[in-house]
Amino acid sequence: MSDHQLLEEFQAYCDEHLIKPRNIYFQFWRDSRLGLNAELDALRKEVVRLKEDNLSLLENPGDAL
Repeated sequence: MSDHQLLEEFQAYCDEHLIKPRNIYFQFWRDSRLGLNAELDALRKEVVRLKEDNLSLLENPGDAL
């Protein structure tokens, strides 16, 4: 099992049992992951918005002017 998988399982266990780990490395990893997840969510929303814009332009090309 990789280190990443171990950290994933440890995080799930801590979340399930409402345990806040004291390991600074783990806290940093968890915090950085939360930040990454927020950035990925923002990018997903932007992609959906761009897709909708592109589809509307394909349906109504005159709107691009």
